[in-house]
Amino acid sequence: MAVTINDTTYSGKAASPWLVKATTDFATVNKGLIYVADTVRKKLTIPRFAMDSLIQDRAATPASAGTGTVDGQVITPADFMVYWEFNPRDFETHWEAEVLSDLLIGRRLSAEAEAVILGEVSKYVNSRQDFMVWRSRTTNTNDLKYYNGLIKKMLDDSDVIDIATPVTLTSGNIEDKLEAVKDAIPDSIYDHPDFKYIVNVKTAKLWADAQRTATYKGSGLTEAGVMQFDGRPVVAVPGLHDDTIVGTYASNGPGSNLWMGINSAGDESLVQLDFLQANSELMFVKMLMKADVNYGWGSEIVLYTTQTA
Repeated sequence: MAVTINDTTYSGKAASPWLVKATTDFATVNKGLIYVADTVRKKLTIPRFAMDSLIQDRAATPASAGTGTVDGQVITPADFMVYWEFNPRDFETHWEAEVLSDLLIGRRLSAEAEAVILGEVSKYVNSRQDFMVWRSRTTNTNDLKYYNGLIKKMLDDSDVIDIATPVTLTSGNIEDKLEAVKDAIPDSIYDHPDFKYIVNVKTAKLWADAQRTATYKGSGLTEAGVMQFDGRPVVAVPGLHDDTIVGTYASNGPGSNLWMGINSAGDESLVQLDFLQANSELMFVKMLMKADVNYGWGSEIVLYTTQTA
């Protein structure tokens, strides 16, 4: 519990607002890869309806033929939270001291400084949610332990189309591995308008490098790589594992194959900042959240990964 003040050279006014480091936002949502279902207090079912064996021989008085299967994938949001205490008087040695409240009892930061702190907390949580969505496992012991993420669920699902013998991705083999994912796409979704190749940032850089070093075609050394393959977007998200490619149709709408259930769409931005208690100088920042992820059809996901179940 503390604020580490490395700049204690306060000698007057300083530039405001504070300069805050650039943190990756919740890219999985912002890049249109997952549908977020709000207000899931306990459970949510991703509804699925499939038909089979409907076509039959012509008959004057036909008998019913075929089956309809109604089922669903379940999202069960798990609880987790943020709670951080700090002493606003730590800032008395910082340039922010000038705008601290005049009263020694109940001294607090300025509204602008408190807004910066709350904003940084929200940005941090957003950046970690990218990792939670993809990498979480209930067997983990860190902050990626609250639910099984998408990759763990895919690895456990025999319906998911796994690319055999995956290896470490390089700029030399990334084209062949994307080709392998493309070749495994089921015909039923090959032309889906929302189909995407989902990779992490490192893999996206490998794909850009491969284009620049291609012998007969590709990007120039001063150009950005084209984040497409076979006419479909290659989308980079920070939280996905290395040496992993996920191919499926993904969007921010309910037609997406990838879903996330949360308790409130504002969880990551609704935070509480207050004094710890009446007789304490300490303040706290608190957030309560619930989230889980799943997908509709494993048979409509192609997975290339060196991760194991």
